[in-house]
Amino acid sequence: MEDDIFTKINSGEYDNKLPYRTKKENEQIWKAYHEESIVLYEMFKNDLFKYYGVENNPKKDLLFSKAWEFGHSSGYNEVAIYFGDLVELIRR
Repeated sequence: MEDDIFTKINSGEYDNKLPYRTKKENEQIWKAYHEESIVLYEMFKNDLFKYYGVENNPKKDLLFSKAWEFGHSSGYNEVAIYFGDLVELIRR
């Protein structure tokens, strides 16, 4: 069975472990940090789609954008909760 998305979130699987510097302080470190953040974000999205069994659903990205809008200020856990609450709207 696939790992629970909430276990992955709570274990820090999607946390960026690279050091953060402003672009002015060190542009290479800043760029690496932001590139890693994009990779982790995409991994989270794909894992979320797989966890809820909607990876092939054409409306998954629309649902994700709503869950992101509602929950991202509180972190991935909140996004996953909103996604789970709304996922039935796109299931056939």
